[in-house]
Amino acid sequence: MTENTAHDGIAMPQPSPISISPVHVADLLPGVRLIPTAGHTRGSQVIVVDTGPRPTVIAGDTAVWFGELDNPQTESQHLVRALNPAHVWLSHVHEPWRPKINEHAT
Repeated sequence: MTENTAHDGIAMPQPSPISISPVHVADLLPGVRLIPTAGHTRGSQVIVVDTGPRPTVIAGDTAVWFGELDNPQTESQHLVRALNPAHVWLSHVHEPWRPKINEHAT
């Protein structure tokens, strides 16, 4: 991380972006990455947590319901699926989405 000065002279840590085409990934902590996504809200992003062989993704409103990850339609939904996650947490659902058993073997 690098430091940038915010207003009132307080130094605020800023993540150092790492270019991975076509997105810029910020490593927040070891095993925790922040990835910008094209969403309906400017500044949308997902958090990727390396929890084992496959990551857990906190995807917010990248999808509203599981069907949107089962059959992704948007660039962001395809990006989440390309991460090959074990679990994806969405804002509007109270349990994680998991890929179908035969989709991605670990």
